[in-house]
Amino acid sequence: MPLVDEVKYALPYQSVYYIIAIFGVIFLIFSLLWWKNILKVAHRNTAEWFLSAGRNMKGGIVTASIVSTWTWAATIMVSSKMGYDYGISGPYWYAAGATIPILLFSVVAVYVKKLAPQLHTFPEFILYRYDKKTHWIMIIIGLLACTIVTTMVILGGALALNVLTGINVKIAVLVIPLAFCFYSSITGLRGSIVTDYLQVAIILIIGLGLSVIFYYKYGDFGICSMVENFHDKGKFINITSYSGIMFGIVNTIGNFGTVFLDQTYWQRAIAVNYKSAGSCFLTAGLVWFAIPLCIATAFGVGGLALGINVNDSTIIAPLTAYHVSGNIGGIAFLVMLFMAIISTGNSESVAVASIIANDIYRLNIKPQATDRQILKISRFTTGLFGIIAGILSFLIYSIGVQVYFLYLAMGIFLSAGVLPIIFGIMWKRLSSFGAFWGTLLGFISGIIVWLVVASAQDGSSLLVAMGEMVPMACANCTVVLVSGIVCLIDGYWLQSGQFDFSRIQLMVTSFLKKQEIKDIKGLRPVSKSDYFENMNAYFKTNARKIISLAIYSSLAMEVFFPVIMYFSGFSFSKGFFSYWIIGTLVWLMFSTGYTILIPIIDFFQADEAEQLYYE
Repeated sequence: MPLVDEVKYALPYQSVYYIIAIFGVIFLIFSLLWWKNILKVAHRNTAEWFLSAGRNMKGGIVTASIVSTWTWAATIMVSSKMGYDYGISGPYWYAAGATIPILLFSVVAVYVKKLAPQLHTFPEFILYRYDKKTHWIMIIIGLLACTIVTTMVILGGALALNVLTGINVKIAVLVIPLAFCFYSSITGLRGSIVTDYLQVAIILIIGLGLSVIFYYKYGDFGICSMVENFHDKGKFINITSYSGIMFGIVNTIGNFGTVFLDQTYWQRAIAVNYKSAGSCFLTAGLVWFAIPLCIATAFGVGGLALGINVNDSTIIAPLTAYHVSGNIGGIAFLVMLFMAIISTGNSESVAVASIIANDIYRLNIKPQATDRQILKISRFTTGLFGIIAGILSFLIYSIGVQVYFLYLAMGIFLSAGVLPIIFGIMWKRLSSFGAFWGTLLGFISGIIVWLVVASAQDGSSLLVAMGEMVPMACANCTVVLVSGIVCLIDGYWLQSGQFDFSRIQLMVTSFLKKQEIKDIKGLRPVSKSDYFENMNAYFKTNARKIISLAIYSSLAMEVFFPVIMYFSGFSFSKGFFSYWIIGTLVWLMFSTGYTILIPIIDFFQADEAEQLYYE
């Protein structure tokens, strides 16, 4: 049985610099070639294109980008921790809780294309749907969401690098952002999506390979037998264990905040062509589900079964990878994790740039800003954010805040804005009053409940108790419930009017003026009436199917399957566990094949026209 000290420095710390340098240079060269190509096409060297990617990208590559962006370092590290701490239920509830927001965001993507196809950011939608004060509160939450996600990604990666190479975590968190902050500022959104495809292909191939090697070496029955030997085996072989369900609640609510309030996913809804807007998120959710489910079962539950001892279970995944495959497994794991880090970091940098350039600079500081000025702000803030995120990660680690704590707490800080956004898109009756106070009171009440419940815990200091599951679950639920209640009271009892969504179509316009659109070669200017006639005809026949599939798939994962397992009192036997393992591997194989092959097939299909409408 390996001890942590035996494998802590399995690889030389210089390997970290080699990996960062090699892949950093590769993606930087790609970016420079990309930029050279951009300069040949006038309309692609604009802020409009930098932040929207032309709004005509094909569904396959955007699906791959969503999968890549949603695969954080935490997807591998925290999901494996859950498998180590809670057994079989941990990977399932991590995967299900994080998949459902992506599935349901397909509904938002459809409505975004239908209501505001020339949208740049979600706070911009909030401004025209509600008012200035609600716009500002969403700007703050949007920037906070990107910052929390990026710091978690950097910290999670630094911890894994420290475990396998011994590199100082404080040095790692400052070095990691250098791999993505510079090339992000060159490529913009479209280049980010293309590099996401390359990165997620590497993640999936390595993740699948390491999982297959694990089960080939130890076998599925052997793992189940080892888990059954534990004293509290019911906790580890039951999907509906109490601890697993509590984590599932916190995980689901938190991830709603980091999808619906993260500009990264809105940008992909903006970038994709309207015919693929809903289906790419629906497909991405189902494809992504297999990544934490399969990998965390192998490296979390598997690490538990093999008896690998750790002081902090967050680091179990890299240790198990090393234990199974030696130095090759350790290096492969680092490469996989590094791809997850730079993919998410790159995407979040462009997302932050879009909010700062559009919502702060253009809509508040300089309303008459030209496209060229907005582009300069976008490029500068894209590069700057990576450096700032590294410094914040350094400070957070220095004061002792852990990745797992951030992961559980993110719903408290972010999820108060989820229902005001959903109601704002799908419900005409909610006013700016309800949206603003629903968001603010939801956040405040969540903080209060968090502190009160934590202070009532026995045997722990307040700071320690705040990181426990019960206070986290109570606070996360309070945030969403209070926010929703305020919104419903406003819509049903305080407001008598209904919002006219056609106003947003008039207000949300391109950075480029009508004459600029006509003068730039390669763009196709169309009248507003023609633009929406084609789009509405498509959504009239297809939108309902996508929305129904998203809702039923979410209910199946989060409600139907767990309820059946709970009332049946079912615990995993050796035979069922064998089928479960085979199922996770087959699902990951399908996800890998689909994510890699479909964008290649799409590449040979005709492109949708890059067009902007004018009034």
